Amino acid sequence: MTLIPEEGAVVRRLFDEADRFRRRLRPAGNPIAQVWDRIEAVLLLVLVGGGLLAVPFAAVTGTTSYRTELADAHHGHQPATAITLAEAPRPVVSSDGAGPVDGLTVAARWTDARGLSHRGDVLAAPGSPAGTAVRIWLDAKGASTLAPVTPVGAVFESLFLAGWVWFVPTAVLLLGYRLGRRLLDRRRAADWDRAWAEYAGQRSQP
Repeated sequence: MTLIPEEGAVVRRLFDEADRFRRRLRPAGNPIAQVWDRIEAVLLLVLVGGGLLAVPFAAVTGTTSYRTELADAHHGHQPATAITLAEAPRPVVSSDGAGPVDGLTVAARWTDARGLSHRGDVLAAPGSPAGTAVRIWLDAKGASTLAPVTPVGAVFESLFLAGWVWFVPTAVLLLGYRLGRRLLDRRRAADWDRAWAEYAGQRSQP
């Protein structure tokens, strides 16, 4: 397989970055490595190890969230039919055409699984007359609530939560590594300046 020049440059850059990462992680093979390079290697090892250790925690958190969401959807919600008690309002558009100003909720009544009657506001189609049947979801107390999460929605929510569980500690470790490397770069630069000054002083001596 022949690589075009652009692809070859990208591949070489990736290999260079991988080699640079390896040398930072294992500075012992560098004959001019300083103590600051070894400290940076430890910081980099902590960053990589912390990021890897966060993966199983994120996976467990995401899996638990997924199962909890589905359990709540099956046990904490009940479908019901509400009957509206008034005509549903029609959407009112503002003068600048920004969209609906008034909500589309209307008073309604419904009966829960225990046979108890409830009243409250539900969403209804704009302009629907009184007596319209509206499908709603009830919580354990029979009050109107949001629709339960779908399996697809549970997957997205669990992935989002797992991503944050991995991202937050990894980002903190990355920030600590960047700050530590900046301080180490200053010490390395100071050591090189001192070494060059000593070398120049020796060269100037007769």
